[in-house]
Amino acid sequence: LRGKLAGSWQVAGSIYANSGSALNVDTGEDRNYDANTPDRPNITGPVQYSAGNTEERASAWIENPSVFVPAAIGQLGSLSRNAVRGPGAWGADLSILKNFRLFENKTIQFRAEAYNVLNHPNLGNPNLNLRNSDFNRIITRNGNRSMQMGFRFLF
Repeated sequence: LRGKLAGSWQVAGSIYANSGSALNVDTGEDRNYDANTPDRPNITGPVQYSAGNTEERASAWIENPSVFVPAAIGQLGSLSRNAVRGPGAWGADLSILKNFRLFENKTIQFRAEAYNVLNHPNLGNPNLNLRNSDFNRIITRNGNRSMQMGFRFLF
C-alpha cells in the first residue's frame, strides 16, 4: 500500500511572462471637435516610468505625468498612438497528479493544481485619462494564488 501511494507521481509546471501592453493617453474630451473622443494630448518631454517597489509604481506609473498637456482647442495632440507601456506580468503554475489503477481499464486520477504558485502580484494597467482623478495610478492588480484538488475517473 505504501508503494502505491508514494511512487509514480507526475509533476508539471509552467512559467509565463509578458511585456506590458501598449496604451494610449487621452484627454477625456473632444478637444479638436471632430466628434471622436477621446483625443490624445501634446507631449512635452520623454516618458519615464517610476522606479521602486510595487506600491510606489502603482501610485505613480509615469515619473513625470506633467509631460502630457491637452492640445489647444481645435488642435490635434502631438502624442503618438500607444506611446505608453503598461506593466508586464509573470507567474508560475504547478500541478501534481497520480493515477491509481482500479481494474484493467479503469483508473482514478488525483490532481492538485496551484495557479500563481509563487503568489506574485501583477499590476493592472494605469489610468491614462487626463481628466480622471486616478490619472497615472494603477488601482487594479491580480495574481493571487489559487489552488484546486480533484479526482477524475478514467475509463
